[in-house]
Amino acid sequence: MKSIDRIVLKEDIINSSVLEKVHNATSVTDKVNVFNTVLADVINKHAPIVNRKIVIRPNKQWYTDDIREAKKIQRSAEKKWRKTHLEVHRQAFVDARKNTNKLITAAKQIYTKNKISDSTSNPKELFRTVNGLIKHSKPCADLPQQTTIENWPRNLLTRQQD
Repeated sequence: MKSIDRIVLKEDIINSSVLEKVHNATSVTDKVNVFNTVLADVINKHAPIVNRKIVIRPNKQWYTDDIREAKKIQRSAEKKWRKTHLEVHRQAFVDARKNTNKLITAAKQIYTKNKISDSTSNPKELFRTVNGLIKHSKPCADLPQQTTIENWPRNLLTRQQD
């Protein structure tokens, strides 16, 4: 709305003959509907509606109000630094970022410790938690993908020689 040329908008409203169309409507409800429709069309011409898809993700269980506040402070410090390009503001941003990362790490550690200690009586839940923490690596690329029982001893010998 800030970049709209107000003079052109005013001219388009006048040229739309909104008053004549409203005057020709019979009831008050019709007059309001005609007025809203004509003005919405003119405004959409100058500032078309842009649809955006917003994905709302629930916060993680370890995400606390302290982390939320630290992130606000961090974003504020970053905006200030990017606006001024001063070293003092960059250092304030770096400090705020370090503080936020410390809070996140501590919150994740506490959450994980509590989750593990709560699931000690339930082995299935405990293994699910531990498996979620372990970073599984991809299988080695140099291992043979398919081998027959006849080729197996030969493959084993070539592995030992490497």
